[in-house]
Amino acid sequence: MALQFHYLQLLYFFACLLSLSLAVGTSKLPPFHGSRIWRTTLFFIALWSGSDGLLKLFADFSAKQILLRLSYIGVMGTTISWSYFVLVFGNCGHLIGKKLKVLLLVIPSVSFLGVMTFSWHPLFYTSLELVQRNGLWALERRYGPLFWVWAVYAYAIILSSSILLIQAMVRFPKQYKSQISLILAAALLPTIPNVLYLTGINFMSPYDPSSLFFALSGLLIGMSILKFRFFDVTPVAYHAVFQDMKSGVLVLDSRKIVLDINPVAERIFAVTHLKAIGQSLEKLSDEAGELIMDDYSDTAEKKLNGRLYEISSAPLVTPGSSKEGLIIHFHDITALKETEKKLSDANKQLKEIAGTDALTGLLNRRNFFEQAAREFSRSRRSGSSFTMILIDLDNFKAVNDNMGHLAGDDVLRVTAESLVELSRSGDIVGRYGGDEFIIMPFETDEDHALELAKRYVSEIPLRIRGVSEIPVTLSIGIILHDGSPDTSLEDVFDRADTAMYASKAAGKNQASLWTPEMNKKTIKGTL
Repeated sequence: MALQFHYLQLLYFFACLLSLSLAVGTSKLPPFHGSRIWRTTLFFIALWSGSDGLLKLFADFSAKQILLRLSYIGVMGTTISWSYFVLVFGNCGHLIGKKLKVLLLVIPSVSFLGVMTFSWHPLFYTSLELVQRNGLWALERRYGPLFWVWAVYAYAIILSSSILLIQAMVRFPKQYKSQISLILAAALLPTIPNVLYLTGINFMSPYDPSSLFFALSGLLIGMSILKFRFFDVTPVAYHAVFQDMKSGVLVLDSRKIVLDINPVAERIFAVTHLKAIGQSLEKLSDEAGELIMDDYSDTAEKKLNGRLYEISSAPLVTPGSSKEGLIIHFHDITALKETEKKLSDANKQLKEIAGTDALTGLLNRRNFFEQAAREFSRSRRSGSSFTMILIDLDNFKAVNDNMGHLAGDDVLRVTAESLVELSRSGDIVGRYGGDEFIIMPFETDEDHALELAKRYVSEIPLRIRGVSEIPVTLSIGIILHDGSPDTSLEDVFDRADTAMYASKAAGKNQASLWTPEMNKKTIKGTL
């Protein structure tokens, strides 16, 4: 097999070794955003440049055909993987859906089959001849329609990814722009010599210099990775946090122009990413002023499109510590607030249940005593009146014994409903226990307390007759606290109880006002 030597061949082999070294070297670094596709690109560049070097080394036509096929595997792989890496690093990969990715692989797949079988048809090459130029044997190629389809496709995807990268430069903060500028330059660097080669203006005739320039681009980025820590600050955080976070984020410049918006914020403001970028905040929201807090430690709650959000903000600061914009964060707290309300309502309901008598719906004894204690303390501080009315149902035991407990329950319910209805709105009514009820009238003097008790005595027995054949009356005791500091709340209840027994001793169905002359033991002894 004939070989031919030229010093330019060393450049291709050096480019191949350089690309492989960069792939191995970067594989030892911590994973960065797009690291796998980056190493894949370097392997394709190595295949391309190595195959081109061997293509120039061998003078045999059959060997050149085999190496030409290997070279095009590198060409197509480099073009696709490089463009995809540019998209991934520039955080534009999400713009290409699964279906579009499949469609974008159709032309490379057809072109790959075409170049692998070019000896059987004129679609990729119309002719392929071994010619001697400058003392070297080279392949003279005339391109067919499938080649030009591939060429247009390759330039289109490189140009499209470069445009998206430029958009990313506009969007990203300054600390990303130098990195993306370098990638953009590295992406466009091999394009110029490739265009010159295809148009016949080749400074390395008869060799194609494209793979060398791709290796040079890889070297630029590789040096930045290994020496200048190129990927220490990369859009990986932007992709993983900004794009995928469950809260909405707006990035504004100092003029309140939208620099970036994540998918959640797009849904909040019902706007697409492309329409939002470059727009003023006022165009996104009528309440723009309310979305910006002067104090970055503060948060605010704001309803947007039917949802409730907790809004916070932070300054967008450059490495030089100068404020260049604002980051606004929107956290959806709708479900949280709904849960809090349900819990609050449930707690309130539980408190009501715990403090309510199950049969009558009145305050139970414990809850009534708690409220009475507060009112008693307030009256002692302010010097206002404090009145207590204790009621016992006469003949209630006879109802239970003769008519049953269900009838007794009906009597208790009717009594409770009547006490609430006949009392004033500010009066507190409770069930003391068994067939006893207790009322705490609000700021009532002696005359009004007696008038209220007489109303109970005259009307409630009549109402009870609707549910009981056995007459039931009321014995009532009334106590008006004299304001004496020596009198406790327990003393007040005890005196009300004494007055109630005085009513029973006097014949029942009446009200008695407690006086100091009443003796509870004497009264009970007479019953």
